Amino acid sequence: MDSPPQKGTGSYRNFVAQRFPSQRILLKATQFCLIARASIAETKYLLRLSLDLRLLSRDKYESLFAGYNEDGKMLQALINQLSHSKSLIPNP
Repeated sequence: MDSPPQKGTGSYRNFVAQRFPSQRILLKATQFCLIARASIAETKYLLRLSLDLRLLSRDKYESLFAGYNEDGKMLQALINQLSHSKSLIPNP
């Protein structure tokens, strides 16, 4: 069996993903959630821009922004849970 590369590198993640399919699923799910979190941040920025350009009323902005804040909190909780699950990855 090949010796694993140094932990913390991209090749280590690939090594784990190839040898431990359940860990590959966790890695993919975490990556998906991180992309979703970035999309929420981008949407919140666009909401603020829309407010500044007077394309949205203050009430509509606050309502939408609060919804995205709530979604972001739930998504972060999921990311934290997935990250905790990664502790199942064996140490080399």
